[in-house]
Amino acid sequence: TSGKKSNSHRLEFKSWIPPLGILVAFVLSRVLYDQAGMRFQDDTYLGYWSYIDPELLYTDLWRSVLHLHSQPPLSNLFTGLVLQGFPDAHGEVFHSLYFIPGILLSLSIYLLGRALRFPPWLSALISTWFIVSPAAVLYEHWLTYAYSLTAMLTLAGVCLYRFLHTGKVLWGFLFFALLGGIALTWSLFHLVWLLGIAVILFVVSTEKKKVAIAA
Repeated sequence: TSGKKSNSHRLEFKSWIPPLGILVAFVLSRVLYDQAGMRFQDDTYLGYWSYIDPELLYTDLWRSVLHLHSQPPLSNLFTGLVLQGFPDAHGEVFHSLYFIPGILLSLSIYLLGRALRFPPWLSALISTWFIVSPAAVLYEHWLTYAYSLTAMLTLAGVCLYRFLHTGKVLWGFLFFALLGGIALTWSLFHLVWLLGIAVILFVVSTEKKKVAIAA
């Protein structure tokens, strides 16, 4: 019995090695990119077409978000709250917060690879290769929603797999919550798109009640 427990602990520890390696690669790469001169571009994109005028984000956030109909509200709401909460240090706050989707994206790529039955080393290699690439780092240093949307879509794929694999409503709820966040961030992902995915899952799933509750 003790031998079986020891083997199970070893297998459990080994399963954590690839994700930990990905996180180490993420941290080291960001340190090296920072030393090489990579800086977060916040003010460059605040005047971009996808954002409300920065002055309004500072002074009239809620009414501006309410009356903007060309763009969903979530990105502007998030940006305005950071600007108002940290008026003198918003660049550093944005930079710190944008590491979160980077970490989630790297781990989600690994987990999706495992869901597709890739070997752990291959899933970790693909994730690491993507997350340390200059293009990924560049998007991580731009104040746009493209990088966050990529992380949300990838994580939604992981949650969908877990929902279908385990049948737990929590995973389904997280899947639909992420899709809702995406629809509230970029108008390309219209609410009809979200409804369509819910209908497809409801039709093909044998757990229709769980799909309905999660959605």
